[in-house]
Amino acid sequence: MRCKTALFQVLNDPILRAAYDQQLALEAAQQHVFPSQTIRFDDMEEAGFTGDPGDPDMLWEYPCRCGGVYLLDDSTDITRGSVLLPCDTCSLNIEVSGF
Repeated sequence: MRCKTALFQVLNDPILRAAYDQQLALEAAQQHVFPSQTIRFDDMEEAGFTGDPGDPDMLWEYPCRCGGVYLLDDSTDITRGSVLLPCDTCSLNIEVSGF
């Protein structure tokens, strides 16, 4: 019964309802990322190493149309067959496959 009362209070208060709607939209946006482009891993170029000098990770990059880059390193989980990478400058994402 307390849950229904809390739900009723949120839905009837315009400020609480707006905050609730905003939270739902944010969660939906985080779950539904659509890539602007799909590339194969072979399209990426070696960009050197990153991380601890004693245990460096290989770094690959791919240029974004905004002038930024998409970065992939050895620590990225590639077990699913493809991975989404964000641009380091803008809000675009690409899907990399073909590992």
